[in-house]
Amino acid sequence: MEKTELMKRYETEMDEIATWHWHDKEFVTDDYIAWLEAQLTWRPVTEKPEISDKYYVIRKGFAITFRDICLFMDGEWCVNRVSEEHGGEYWQPIEKDNTCPVVLWFPAPIIPPAPEKV
Repeated sequence: MEKTELMKRYETEMDEIATWHWHDKEFVTDDYIAWLEAQLTWRPVTEKPEISDKYYVIRKGFAITFRDICLFMDGEWCVNRVSEEHGGEYWQPIEKDNTCPVVLWFPAPIIPPAPEKV
């Protein structure tokens, strides 16, 4: 995962890493997500993104609430899946009756750039 300008800013300001590796995958840290949440405005799922892109989201089920990265494409929220029969990674639409639908999102593409180092 290429670091965003906001990730670079977090690492500079907090002197902590924004991502970590596990089983050849890269994940954002909980501390980084909490830092983002404190700065950005969440949008309700009824307010749809104007641009098809990846967004940080909150998904909520009966007994669980969690953060995720979903793709908004063709008017639908999609989740990343891995399957050999699909040739590796692919984006699957979240079904309307899914037990963990997207309830809030904020626009990843509209993140301000990190300040220049002097």
